[in-house]
Amino acid sequence: MATIQELVVWLAQFLTDLRLIIFGLLIVLGTIFFSQKLVIPELFKRWKNGDCHSV
Repeated sequence: MATIQELVVWLAQFLTDLRLIIFGLLIVLGTIFFSQKLVIPELFKRWKNGDCHSV
């Protein structure tokens, strides 16, 4: 059975790895969506101005 200290070390390592995996997935998905013109910079400008309605 693992001790509490081992569990804390394992959990900290898991959360660090999970964070890197999530950031990596966001980079990959962002690259795919921007290259396919599914998400465009003008969309962010509309959200910033408060106009969240679709075109």
